[in-house]
Parts: sequence; C-alpha cells; structure tokens
Amino acid sequence: MTRASSSLAHIGRYLGVGGLCAIAHNVIMIGGGLFHWFYAFSFALSYLVVTLLGYFLHVLYTFGVAMTWRGLWRFAAANAVGAQISFGLTALFISGFGFSVVVAAPVVTLILFFWNFAATHWALGVPRPARF
Repeated sequence: MTRASSSLAHIGRYLGVGGLCAIAHNVIMIGGGLFHWFYAFSFALSYLVVTLLGYFLHVLYTFGVAMTWRGLWRFAAANAVGAQISFGLTALFISGFGFSVVVAAPVVTLILFFWNFAATHWALGVPRPARF
C-alpha cells in the first residue's frame, strides 16, 4: 500500500469512527431534547458515552495502537476541551440564538470535527497523515 493510499484508508477509518461517535452524540442530545432533559445533562451523558466509545474504536480500529491508561486520559482530556468548546457553542445556539437542539447539535458537531481530528492524533500519539 502506498503512503497516499494508506493515509486515505486512515482518514476513511477516522471518518467512520467519528461519524459513529457523532451519531451517538446527536442521538443522546436530540433524544434528551425530545424527553425535555436539560441539555447540560444530555451533554454530560454524551461526553461519557462518546469518549469511551471513541477511544476504544480509534485504538482498536482506526489506528491500531496499544490501549494505555495514558492514552485514555489524554483522549479524555482532549475530549473535555472539545466538550467545553462544544458546550459553549451549543449553549450559544440554543439559549443565545434560539435554535432548537435538533438544529444546534448537528451544526456544533460539524464545527468540532477539525478539533477532534487533531486532538485524537495528539492523544493517541499517532503521527500526522502524509501530505499528498
């Protein structure tokens, strides 16, 4: 496999796991909204579920790296920073701009994609993908 095709496969796996995590986050957030849960509760639940799901899938499938406590803590810390950015944007869109959770959650998810990509590589000690 060439370096370019290896990078494309790596990005494809990342997108698959990221997409699954994004769906899980949005199901929890939108489901919480439909059940009239305060969005902060839904957000905290999503953080716990998606952090563990993302870590295990990225380690086992996306990158094939060793599962370590250090990697998990770094991944959780990177996700905590991303969660603060995400929570702030979610609150801004819902409480500030009056968007519904159904609109706000997917928009914030798209905005956070780039942060998550870089933070995941840092947390798991994975080298940057090759340039084309």
